[in-house]
Amino acid sequence: MLPDDYDWLSQLRPNHALTALYTGKHFLMYGFIGLFILILCIIIVRYCLCRYKRYQRQQKILQQINRAEQIYLKNNQLMSLIESYNMMMKRTLREYYPEINVASMSGIQWLSCLDKTGKTTDFLSGPGFILGMHYQADSLYQTKPALLQTVVRKWVRQVCDG
Repeated sequence: MLPDDYDWLSQLRPNHALTALYTGKHFLMYGFIGLFILILCIIIVRYCLCRYKRYQRQQKILQQINRAEQIYLKNNQLMSLIESYNMMMKRTLREYYPEINVASMSGIQWLSCLDKTGKTTDFLSGPGFILGMHYQADSLYQTKPALLQTVVRKWVRQVCDG
């Protein structure tokens, strides 16, 4: 049983040990930690959204490659496949590297641009050579479409991943 002169208001007072944590320097420190965590979360979400958008663009380009390959398999015309690859790669470069004027590029200049942006040597000295020199009939017959497809897909992934 409680005495008659028991102080009921003392039960409503805050606990001094807990209030010391949320006052002064400690409260400021917890505020900075919370702000830091919030900023970190925003940065992570933004990074994930950017990566997702890049992934979507890359998938769109790879679907265009698939459509071009299906048309090639149906018609068996290597020239149409090469032209589709060139147009698709020029569109990709305009999107990812707007500072490069790709519309007028052809031949060795086009191949060196592809090598530079894709960080590869598959175009100037590999199976991708046909993309810049497709007007040479002898190189057209030596081309293996499967190797060309591999080179183009690798280039797209490299350019899209940046």
